[in-house]
Amino acid sequence: MNLDKQLKFLISIAYYGILIAGVYLFIRFLVPPLTPFLLGFAVAWLLRRPAMFLADKLHIPKKLRKVPSLLLTVAFYILVIGIFFFLGAQIGSVLGEFLPRLPDLVKNQILPLINRSVEIVREFLAQYDIAAAEQIDTWFRDLSSEIVAIITSFSTSAVKFISSIAAGMPSLILKIVLTVISTFYFSLDFDRITAFLRSLLPQKGQEMLHSLKEKAHKSLGVFIRSYILVFLMTCAELSLGFYILKIPYALLLGIVVAVVDILPVLGTGLVLLPWSLVCLIIGNYFLGIGILLLYIIITVIRNIVEPKLVGNQIGLHPLATLISMFVGLQLFGLLGLFLFPVTLSILVQFKDDMGRAYKHKLGMDEEDAETAAPNDSPKE
Repeated sequence: MNLDKQLKFLISIAYYGILIAGVYLFIRFLVPPLTPFLLGFAVAWLLRRPAMFLADKLHIPKKLRKVPSLLLTVAFYILVIGIFFFLGAQIGSVLGEFLPRLPDLVKNQILPLINRSVEIVREFLAQYDIAAAEQIDTWFRDLSSEIVAIITSFSTSAVKFISSIAAGMPSLILKIVLTVISTFYFSLDFDRITAFLRSLLPQKGQEMLHSLKEKAHKSLGVFIRSYILVFLMTCAELSLGFYILKIPYALLLGIVVAVVDILPVLGTGLVLLPWSLVCLIIGNYFLGIGILLLYIIITVIRNIVEPKLVGNQIGLHPLATLISMFVGLQLFGLLGLFLFPVTLSILVQFKDDMGRAYKHKLGMDEEDAETAAPNDSPKE
Protein backbone atom coordinates (compact mmCIF):
# COMPACT_ATOMS: atom_id res chain seq x y z
CA MET A 1 0.00 0.00 0.00
CA ASN A 2 2.79 2.43 0.86
CA LEU A 3 4.51 1.71 -2.46
CA ASP A 4 1.22 2.22 -4.28
CA LYS A 5 0.67 5.60 -2.56
CA GLN A 6 4.22 6.70 -3.33
CA LEU A 7 3.77 5.74 -6.97
CA LYS A 8 0.51 7.70 -7.20
CA PHE A 9 2.20 10.65 -5.53
CA LEU A 10 5.08 10.61 -8.04
CA ILE A 11 2.64 10.28 -10.95
CA SER A 12 0.67 13.26 -9.64
CA ILE A 13 3.85 15.34 -9.36
CA ALA A 14 4.87 14.38 -12.89
CA TYR A 15 1.39 15.17 -14.21
CA TYR A 16 1.24 18.62 -12.63
CA GLY A 17 4.86 19.28 -13.57
CA ILE A 18 4.12 18.51 -17.22
CA LEU A 19 0.94 20.61 -17.01
CA ILE A 20 2.82 23.61 -15.58
CA ALA A 21 5.60 23.20 -18.17
CA GLY A 22 2.99 23.07 -20.94
CA VAL A 23 1.29 26.23 -19.68
CA TYR A 24 4.66 27.99 -19.45
CA LEU A 25 5.66 26.97 -22.99
CA PHE A 26 2.25 28.02 -24.30
CA ILE A 27 2.49 31.45 -22.69
CA ARG A 28 6.15 31.87 -23.61
CA PHE A 29 6.05 30.87 -27.28
CA LEU A 30 2.43 30.76 -28.51
CA VAL A 31 0.82 33.70 -26.73
CA PRO A 32 2.90 36.44 -28.50
CA PRO A 33 1.84 35.47 -32.07
CA LEU A 34 -1.71 34.69 -30.90
CA THR A 35 -2.06 37.93 -28.91
CA PRO A 36 -4.46 39.68 -31.37
CA PHE A 37 -6.82 36.69 -31.37
CA LEU A 38 -6.60 36.19 -27.60
CA LEU A 39 -7.39 39.88 -27.07
CA GLY A 40 -10.28 39.59 -29.51
CA PHE A 41 -11.65 36.59 -27.60
CA ALA A 42 -11.19 38.41 -24.27
CA VAL A 43 -13.12 41.46 -25.51
CA ALA A 44 -15.90 39.26 -26.90
CA TRP A 45 -16.06 37.36 -23.60
CA LEU A 46 -16.27 40.60 -21.59
CA LEU A 47 -19.03 41.99 -23.81
CA ARG A 48 -21.05 38.76 -23.92
CA ARG A 49 -22.94 39.19 -20.65
CA PRO A 50 -23.90 42.84 -21.31
CA ALA A 51 -25.07 41.80 -24.78
CA MET A 52 -27.21 38.97 -23.35
CA PHE A 53 -28.59 41.28 -20.68
CA LEU A 54 -29.47 43.87 -23.33
CA ALA A 55 -31.13 41.23 -25.54
CA ASP A 56 -33.25 39.95 -22.62
CA LYS A 57 -34.33 43.43 -21.53
CA LEU A 58 -35.31 44.44 -25.08
CA HIS A 59 -36.96 41.04 -25.76
CA ILE A 60 -34.96 40.57 -28.94
CA PRO A 61 -35.89 37.41 -30.90
CA LYS A 62 -33.42 34.52 -30.95
CA LYS A 63 -32.59 35.05 -34.61
CA LEU A 64 -31.47 38.64 -33.90
CA ARG A 65 -29.51 37.94 -30.71
CA LYS A 66 -26.25 38.71 -32.52
CA VAL A 67 -27.27 42.35 -33.09
CA PRO A 68 -26.58 43.53 -29.47
CA SER A 69 -23.16 41.83 -29.56
CA LEU A 70 -22.35 43.59 -32.83
CA LEU A 71 -23.52 46.99 -31.56
CA LEU A 72 -21.67 46.65 -28.24
CA THR A 73 -18.47 45.66 -30.05
CA VAL A 74 -18.72 48.71 -32.31
CA ALA A 75 -19.43 50.98 -29.32
CA PHE A 76 -16.54 49.47 -27.37
CA TYR A 77 -13.97 50.13 -30.08
CA ILE A 78 -15.32 53.63 -30.76
CA LEU A 79 -14.85 54.37 -27.06
CA VAL A 80 -11.33 52.88 -27.01
CA ILE A 81 -10.29 54.79 -30.14
CA GLY A 82 -11.73 58.01 -28.69
CA ILE A 83 -9.79 57.56 -25.45
CA PHE A 84 -6.53 56.89 -27.31
CA PHE A 85 -7.04 59.89 -29.57
CA PHE A 86 -7.77 62.11 -26.56
CA LEU A 87 -4.72 60.90 -24.63
CA GLY A 88 -2.55 61.11 -27.76
CA ALA A 89 -3.63 64.69 -28.38
CA GLN A 90 -2.97 65.62 -24.74
CA ILE A 91 0.46 63.96 -24.70
CA GLY A 92 1.37 65.54 -28.05
CA SER A 93 0.37 68.97 -26.76
CA VAL A 94 2.43 68.53 -23.60
CA LEU A 95 5.49 67.30 -25.51
CA GLY A 96 5.11 70.09 -28.06
CA GLU A 97 5.31 72.66 -25.28
CA PHE A 98 7.83 70.87 -23.08
CA LEU A 99 10.55 69.73 -25.50
CA PRO A 100 11.40 73.21 -26.91
CA ARG A 101 11.66 74.54 -23.35
CA LEU A 102 13.80 71.65 -22.10
CA PRO A 103 17.25 73.28 -22.67
CA ASP A 104 16.17 76.48 -20.89
CA LEU A 105 14.60 74.41 -18.11
CA VAL A 106 17.86 72.54 -17.56
CA LYS A 107 19.95 75.71 -17.72
CA ASN A 108 17.73 77.95 -15.58
CA GLN A 109 16.09 75.47 -13.20
CA ILE A 110 17.75 72.06 -12.90
CA LEU A 111 21.41 73.11 -12.87
CA PRO A 112 20.83 75.98 -10.38
CA LEU A 113 18.85 73.53 -8.22
CA ILE A 114 21.69 71.02 -8.23
CA ASN A 115 24.19 73.85 -7.63
CA ARG A 116 22.26 75.11 -4.64
CA SER A 117 21.87 71.62 -3.17
CA VAL A 118 25.57 70.86 -3.62
CA GLU A 119 26.50 74.22 -2.09
CA ILE A 120 24.46 73.43 1.02
CA VAL A 121 26.14 70.02 1.35
CA ARG A 122 29.60 71.49 0.65
CA GLU A 123 29.23 74.23 3.30
CA PHE A 124 28.09 71.63 5.83
CA LEU A 125 31.00 69.28 5.08
CA ALA A 126 33.56 72.12 5.03
CA GLN A 127 33.03 72.59 8.75
CA TYR A 128 34.32 69.06 9.37
CA ASP A 129 36.27 67.84 6.34
CA ILE A 130 37.71 70.21 3.70
CA ALA A 131 38.79 67.29 1.47
CA ALA A 132 35.22 66.00 1.36
CA ALA A 133 33.97 69.47 0.39
CA GLU A 134 36.50 69.63 -2.45
CA GLN A 135 35.42 66.19 -3.59
CA ILE A 136 31.82 67.44 -3.69
CA ASP A 137 32.91 70.33 -5.96
CA THR A 138 34.66 67.88 -8.30
CA TRP A 139 31.64 65.61 -8.34
CA PHE A 140 29.35 68.52 -9.15
CA ARG A 141 31.48 69.65 -12.10
CA ASP A 142 31.45 66.11 -13.49
CA LEU A 143 27.69 65.87 -12.97
CA SER A 144 27.09 69.18 -14.73
CA SER A 145 29.16 68.01 -17.70
CA GLU A 146 27.18 64.75 -17.83
CA ILE A 147 23.86 66.59 -17.76
CA VAL A 148 24.93 68.91 -20.57
CA ALA A 149 26.07 65.89 -22.62
CA ILE A 150 22.78 64.11 -21.99
CA ILE A 151 20.75 67.12 -23.05
CA THR A 152 22.92 67.55 -26.14
CA SER A 153 22.28 63.97 -27.25
CA PHE A 154 18.62 64.02 -26.23
CA SER A 155 17.41 65.31 -29.56
CA THR A 156 19.24 62.52 -31.41
CA SER A 157 17.80 59.90 -29.09
CA ALA A 158 14.32 61.38 -29.48
CA VAL A 159 14.60 61.21 -33.26
CA LYS A 160 15.73 57.57 -33.08
CA PHE A 161 12.88 56.74 -30.70
CA ILE A 162 10.30 58.33 -32.97
CA SER A 163 11.84 56.52 -35.95
CA SER A 164 11.60 53.17 -34.14
CA ILE A 165 7.95 53.85 -33.33
CA ALA A 166 7.29 54.77 -36.97
CA ALA A 167 9.07 51.60 -38.14
CA GLY A 168 6.90 49.45 -35.86
CA MET A 169 3.63 51.13 -36.85
CA PRO A 170 2.76 48.75 -39.73
CA SER A 171 3.08 45.71 -37.45
CA LEU A 172 1.10 47.46 -34.70
CA ILE A 173 -1.65 48.49 -37.12
CA LEU A 174 -1.86 44.92 -38.44
CA LYS A 175 -2.22 43.55 -34.90
CA ILE A 176 -4.92 46.11 -34.08
CA VAL A 177 -6.85 45.25 -37.25
CA LEU A 178 -6.61 41.52 -36.49
CA THR A 179 -7.81 42.14 -32.93
CA VAL A 180 -10.83 44.12 -34.09
CA ILE A 181 -11.78 41.64 -36.83
CA SER A 182 -11.37 38.61 -34.54
CA THR A 183 -13.49 40.34 -31.88
CA PHE A 184 -16.39 40.63 -34.32
CA TYR A 185 -16.06 36.96 -35.35
CA PHE A 186 -15.87 35.80 -31.73
CA SER A 187 -18.84 37.99 -30.73
CA LEU A 188 -21.07 36.74 -33.55
CA ASP A 189 -20.23 33.02 -33.12
CA PHE A 190 -19.19 32.84 -29.48
CA ASP A 191 -21.37 29.86 -28.54
CA ARG A 192 -20.39 27.82 -31.60
CA ILE A 193 -16.65 28.49 -31.14
CA THR A 194 -16.63 27.70 -27.42
CA ALA A 195 -18.71 24.54 -28.01
CA PHE A 196 -16.20 23.36 -30.60
CA LEU A 197 -13.27 24.01 -28.24
CA ARG A 198 -15.02 22.10 -25.44
CA SER A 199 -15.69 19.16 -27.77
CA LEU A 200 -11.94 18.70 -28.18
CA LEU A 201 -11.63 17.78 -24.50
CA PRO A 202 -12.65 14.55 -22.76
CA GLN A 203 -15.61 14.57 -20.39
CA LYS A 204 -13.45 14.95 -17.29
CA GLY A 205 -11.55 17.77 -18.97
CA GLN A 206 -14.83 19.52 -19.83
CA GLU A 207 -15.96 19.31 -16.20
CA MET A 208 -12.65 20.70 -15.00
CA LEU A 209 -12.79 23.45 -17.65
CA HIS A 210 -16.31 24.38 -16.54
CA SER A 211 -15.21 24.63 -12.92
CA LEU A 212 -12.11 26.58 -13.97
CA LYS A 213 -14.21 28.95 -16.08
CA GLU A 214 -16.54 29.72 -13.18
CA LYS A 215 -13.69 30.42 -10.79
CA ALA A 216 -11.72 32.40 -13.40
CA HIS A 217 -14.79 34.45 -14.26
CA LYS A 218 -15.35 35.28 -10.63
CA SER A 219 -11.69 36.02 -9.80
CA LEU A 220 -10.92 37.92 -13.00
CA GLY A 221 -14.11 39.94 -12.79
CA VAL A 222 -13.47 40.93 -9.19
CA PHE A 223 -9.80 41.67 -9.91
CA ILE A 224 -10.51 43.90 -12.92
CA ARG A 225 -13.42 45.66 -11.25
CA SER A 226 -11.44 46.26 -8.07
CA TYR A 227 -8.41 47.74 -9.82
CA ILE A 228 -10.55 49.85 -12.14
CA LEU A 229 -12.17 51.34 -9.04
CA VAL A 230 -8.76 51.87 -7.40
CA PHE A 231 -7.41 53.47 -10.58
CA LEU A 232 -10.42 55.78 -11.00
CA MET A 233 -10.33 56.74 -7.33
CA THR A 234 -6.60 57.55 -7.44
CA CYS A 235 -6.95 59.38 -10.77
CA ALA A 236 -9.81 61.51 -9.41
CA GLU A 237 -7.88 62.35 -6.23
CA LEU A 238 -4.74 63.28 -8.16
CA SER A 239 -6.56 65.33 -10.80
CA LEU A 240 -8.55 67.22 -8.16
CA GLY A 241 -5.41 67.85 -6.11
CA PHE A 242 -3.46 69.08 -9.15
CA TYR A 243 -6.37 71.33 -10.11
CA ILE A 244 -6.54 72.84 -6.61
CA LEU A 245 -2.77 73.41 -6.71
CA LYS A 246 -3.22 75.09 -10.14
CA ILE A 247 -0.90 72.65 -11.93
CA PRO A 248 -1.36 72.66 -15.75
CA TYR A 249 -2.80 69.55 -17.45
CA ALA A 250 -4.24 68.31 -14.16
CA LEU A 251 -6.32 65.54 -15.72
CA LEU A 252 -3.52 64.19 -17.92
CA LEU A 253 -1.01 64.25 -15.05
CA GLY A 254 -3.57 62.54 -12.83
CA ILE A 255 -3.98 59.72 -15.36
CA VAL A 256 -0.20 59.27 -15.81
CA VAL A 257 0.55 59.19 -12.06
CA ALA A 258 -2.43 56.85 -11.47
CA VAL A 259 -1.01 54.43 -14.08
CA VAL A 260 2.35 54.50 -12.26
CA ASP A 261 0.53 53.95 -8.97
CA ILE A 262 -1.34 50.86 -10.20
CA LEU A 263 1.92 49.03 -11.05
CA PRO A 264 3.61 46.81 -8.42
CA VAL A 265 6.46 48.18 -6.28
CA LEU A 266 5.92 51.62 -7.77
CA GLY A 267 3.39 54.13 -6.46
CA THR A 268 2.41 57.78 -6.34
CA GLY A 269 5.40 58.39 -4.07
CA LEU A 270 7.74 57.64 -6.99
CA VAL A 271 6.46 60.82 -8.65
CA LEU A 272 5.04 62.99 -5.87
CA LEU A 273 7.82 62.75 -3.28
CA PRO A 274 10.70 63.84 -5.59
CA TRP A 275 8.43 66.51 -7.06
CA SER A 276 7.63 67.84 -3.59
CA LEU A 277 11.31 67.77 -2.60
CA VAL A 278 12.37 69.72 -5.69
CA CYS A 279 9.69 72.35 -5.07
CA LEU A 280 10.82 72.78 -1.46
CA ILE A 281 14.49 73.11 -2.48
CA ILE A 282 13.81 75.80 -5.10
CA GLY A 283 11.66 77.72 -2.62
CA ASN A 284 8.16 76.96 -3.94
CA TYR A 285 6.87 75.99 -0.50
CA PHE A 286 3.17 76.21 -1.36
CA LEU A 287 3.42 73.68 -4.19
CA GLY A 288 5.91 71.45 -2.33
CA ILE A 289 3.77 71.20 0.82
CA GLY A 290 0.60 70.82 -1.27
CA ILE A 291 2.00 67.88 -3.24
CA LEU A 292 3.28 66.29 -0.02
CA LEU A 293 -0.17 66.59 1.60
CA LEU A 294 -1.74 65.16 -1.55
CA TYR A 295 0.60 62.14 -1.35
CA ILE A 296 -0.27 61.57 2.32
CA ILE A 297 -4.02 61.76 1.67
CA ILE A 298 -3.85 59.37 -1.31
CA THR A 299 -1.64 56.91 0.60
CA VAL A 300 -3.96 56.82 3.62
CA ILE A 301 -7.09 56.34 1.50
CA ARG A 302 -5.35 53.73 -0.68
CA ASN A 303 -4.17 51.68 2.30
CA ILE A 304 -7.68 51.67 3.75
CA VAL A 305 -9.62 50.94 0.55
CA GLU A 306 -7.35 48.74 -1.60
CA PRO A 307 -7.06 45.67 0.69
CA LYS A 308 -10.85 45.51 0.93
CA LEU A 309 -11.33 46.02 -2.82
CA VAL A 310 -8.63 43.64 -4.08
CA GLY A 311 -6.98 41.28 -1.63
CA ASN A 312 -10.03 40.39 0.42
CA GLN A 313 -12.33 40.01 -2.59
CA ILE A 314 -10.10 37.62 -4.53
CA GLY A 315 -9.27 35.68 -1.37
CA LEU A 316 -5.57 36.56 -1.21
CA HIS A 317 -3.44 38.31 1.37
CA PRO A 318 -2.24 41.71 0.04
CA LEU A 319 1.38 40.50 0.31
CA ALA A 320 0.57 37.40 -1.77
CA THR A 321 -1.15 39.63 -4.34
CA LEU A 322 1.89 41.92 -4.51
CA ILE A 323 4.35 39.02 -4.85
CA SER A 324 2.30 37.29 -7.55
CA MET A 325 1.99 40.56 -9.51
CA PHE A 326 5.73 41.22 -9.34
CA VAL A 327 6.69 37.64 -10.29
CA GLY A 328 4.19 37.67 -13.16
CA LEU A 329 5.58 40.99 -14.39
CA GLN A 330 9.14 39.65 -14.33
CA LEU A 331 8.27 36.44 -16.18
CA PHE A 332 5.62 37.49 -18.70
CA GLY A 333 5.45 41.28 -18.61
CA LEU A 334 2.10 43.08 -18.33
CA LEU A 335 0.20 39.88 -19.14
CA GLY A 336 1.71 38.13 -16.12
CA LEU A 337 1.09 41.23 -13.99
CA PHE A 338 -2.65 40.58 -14.13
CA LEU A 339 -2.84 36.82 -14.80
CA PHE A 340 -0.61 35.63 -11.95
CA PRO A 341 -2.80 36.99 -9.09
CA VAL A 342 -5.90 35.62 -10.80
CA THR A 343 -4.23 32.22 -11.28
CA LEU A 344 -3.12 32.16 -7.65
CA SER A 345 -6.64 33.06 -6.55
CA ILE A 346 -8.07 30.20 -8.65
CA LEU A 347 -5.59 27.73 -7.12
CA VAL A 348 -6.56 28.90 -3.62
CA GLN A 349 -10.23 28.37 -4.49
CA PHE A 350 -9.48 24.86 -5.80
CA LYS A 351 -7.60 24.09 -2.60
CA ASP A 352 -10.50 25.34 -0.47
CA ASP A 353 -13.00 23.33 -2.53
CA MET A 354 -10.89 20.17 -2.15
CA GLY A 355 -10.60 20.79 1.59
CA ARG A 356 -14.35 21.23 1.95
CA ALA A 357 -15.01 18.15 -0.17
CA TYR A 358 -12.61 16.09 1.96
CA LYS A 359 -14.20 17.31 5.21
CA HIS A 360 -17.65 16.60 3.81
CA LYS A 361 -16.61 13.08 2.78
CA LEU A 362 -14.96 12.51 6.15
CA GLY A 363 -18.15 13.64 7.89
CA MET A 364 -20.24 11.33 5.72
CA ASP A 365 -17.94 8.40 6.53
CA GLU A 366 -18.24 9.11 10.25
CA GLU A 367 -22.03 9.27 9.97
CA ASP A 368 -22.08 5.95 8.09
CA ALA A 369 -19.86 4.41 10.75
CA GLU A 370 -22.14 5.63 13.56
CA THR A 371 -25.20 4.35 11.70
CA ALA A 372 -23.64 0.97 11.08
CA ALA A 373 -22.33 0.53 14.64
CA PRO A 374 -25.65 -0.51 16.29
CA ASN A 375 -26.31 -3.04 13.55
CA ASP A 376 -22.88 -4.61 14.11
CA SER A 377 -23.37 -5.00 17.86
CA PRO A 378 -24.35 -8.49 19.11
CA LYS A 379 -27.99 -9.02 19.80
CA GLU A 380 -29.04 -9.73 23.34
